[in-house]
Amino acid sequence: ALHKATDTLELDAKEAADELASMLRARAAGSLVNAIGDLLQGREQQALVGVEELVKLAEFAATCEGMSLRQDWQVSVSMRKKLLAHYIDAKSPEANTIARLEDLMGVVV
Repeated sequence: ALHKATDTLELDAKEAADELASMLRARAAGSLVNAIGDLLQGREQQALVGVEELVKLAEFAATCEGMSLRQDWQVSVSMRKKLLAHYIDAKSPEANTIARLEDLMGVVV
């Protein structure tokens, strides 16, 4: 994806990587906010879909050297913890997935 973006947009590799990271951070922020909104409205299954989107984004970012999706989420730590705890209880993910989400969301459950 990065090489294609570099060619198509005529960006150097660093510019393309920065643009990709920016787009992924925006998408991650949207997924997190939507998942928390769903959880607050009692749509627990839909909240899980949002967290699964975060998992996919975090896994992709892990394959890109130096890319981090961590950011100022502008969502309380307690809500991020609640969402992650709900995901863990519902899905029983592998330890590495939990660790990746904890790092991404800036919380430990």
